[in-house]
Amino acid sequence: MIPTITIGNLQLDSYLLFIIIAAVSGFAFYLSGLSGTKKEKTITHAYVLFFAAAFITGAVFIPKIFGIQGASFSAGIFLAVLVSIPAVKKYSTGLFHASDSSVAAAALGLSIAKLGCLFKGCCYGIPADPQKTFTVFYPETSAAFEKFSGVPLLPSQIYQSLAFFIIFIVLIKLTKTIPFYKTAVFLILSCAVNSLILFTRPVSSSELWLFLILNCLICLAASIMLIIGKHTKTNT
Repeated sequence: MIPTITIGNLQLDSYLLFIIIAAVSGFAFYLSGLSGTKKEKTITHAYVLFFAAAFITGAVFIPKIFGIQGASFSAGIFLAVLVSIPAVKKYSTGLFHASDSSVAAAALGLSIAKLGCLFKGCCYGIPADPQKTFTVFYPETSAAFEKFSGVPLLPSQIYQSLAFFIIFIVLIKLTKTIPFYKTAVFLILSCAVNSLILFTRPVSSSELWLFLILNCLICLAASIMLIIGKHTKTNT
């Protein structure tokens, strides 16, 4: 696609540009929907920063542990959920409010960020017949070209971007007030999408099973925390 976007004499990395747009859009949407007192908002911000730090750490470093190149959404979510579990019993109300307040913004940001992957030529799909399905070609400067040398590939980034945008729409339409409900819906739908996307990408069998297992564990944790959320609402 277009790894570098040129504006006059300025050259911008397309992936970085979309990441910035995604971060700004997601943060703006998050702030627009945040309610409560100044103290409550400060606590919510702290939890969200905690989630974000855990997500980025997991997304970057867990794949490296298993010798996998690149970042992983599932690995990031897995670590964010894992480190949140010890705090659930004591801080469930604040933690659940923070996660429910931020997941729609996260879905919006991820939808935009995946377009950056498309332009950059990373997170690419498997080879496909352009006569039978929509495919994309990548320039010589992209990682996709290095692996497949100009072969038409499935646009798995577009599939994932559209899926996250649909999840975003679903989340802003939800009206249930059960703590962690929106977060559970986000986690379960996201893991389902990412599991399906794996079959459109050139991953090894070990990578496939690793991420499928991570997605299943995330869904299990989401279900358990949703039960805790219902219990929290009952007791308040």
